[in-house]
Amino acid sequence: MMRRAAHPARDPDNHAGPRRTGCRLHRLAALALLPLLAACAATGPTRGPEATPRADARPAEVTLYRDTLTARFDDGQLCAAPRPGRSGGWSGAFIGCAHPWQAVVATPTTRPRQPLRRGGAGVTLTPPEGAGESWGAQPGM
Repeated sequence: MMRRAAHPARDPDNHAGPRRTGCRLHRLAALALLPLLAACAATGPTRGPEATPRADARPAEVTLYRDTLTARFDDGQLCAAPRPGRSGGWSGAFIGCAHPWQAVVATPTTRPRQPLRRGGAGVTLTPPEGAGESWGAQPGM
């Protein structure tokens, strides 16, 4: 009785079969990518300026919404101080960023969005060192 030839991918003695060659290539590709993945994990994620907050950063743009005060700092960080209640002014710390500033909103807005300027009245932003900055509505707004 004549033995039928085995399929090259299933024949254990056939070292040049297509399936075995493919496995070797996949292993080599995975081994080649391993140092790249390790380098990425070692450096951590970078997201531009937000990845490296500066201790001396100051608010560059401040916007008052009905329920939130946001401040974009000059190092790229975007911070928010949510309004805890519905009536009157509010105060609180910035969240969502690395700057531990305090915000006091003495005069809330009824507008959906109110850009503020440095030197106005109605909002005070205070850094950890304690010298507060006043912000208020821009002229004509």
